[in-house]
Amino acid sequence: MIREHPRPRVLTGIEQEEHDRRGGVGDVEAKQQVIQSLDDLLGPIRERRRAFEARPDFVAEALIAGSDQGRRIAERTMQEVRDAMRINHYEAPLVGGRT
Repeated sequence: MIREHPRPRVLTGIEQEEHDRRGGVGDVEAKQQVIQSLDDLLGPIRERRRAFEARPDFVAEALIAGSDQGRRIAERTMQEVRDAMRINHYEAPLVGGRT
């Protein structure tokens, strides 16, 4: 699930000067807010990665199963393509040389 984060408003030069004079959020605080937002966003992703990292056999099996499934689908699709294009070179020809 992708969370929408509000886009910060960019201050003009004059607005930034006024903001700085009033003692608004400084560069360090702003950077800390960005870091915190990124950590909040990436935290669940990092946790999930650690969980998979702890189970390398599960990951390998999942990759193999996905490859096998993809291969089966690709084989069926390519057979449909060959049938549609009448280029079934791998089948025995009928009498008269046509398939």
